[in-house]
Amino acid sequence: MDCINYRMNMLPYLKHELSIKKTQKLLSHVEECAECKEELKVQFLVMEGMKRLEYGKTFNLEEDFEKSLKTSIREYKMRGIWQKLLLCVLYGGCALVVLFLLKGIFL
Repeated sequence: MDCINYRMNMLPYLKHELSIKKTQKLLSHVEECAECKEELKVQFLVMEGMKRLEYGKTFNLEEDFEKSLKTSIREYKMRGIWQKLLLCVLYGGCALVVLFLLKGIFL
């Protein structure tokens, strides 16, 4: 996927409307691509800034963006780790069942 496709996914990401898989791809790309990270930051600043101005809140959007991005990246990396661990347990359990069945057949 090229930068244009990633940029098309930025607004749905900020609105929490992007699928998990696309979110993981976007966050991985943003970690590596400074231009896309900057574009995501601009979209965040505009969207969140307008929301906060509407409610009269004070804010430090630059800092909030960095915190939000780091939190999202960490959460999606942990989700990936848990998914892999779950698959290992699942496949390991299946392998044990197959071994017990084979052992029973060949006894």
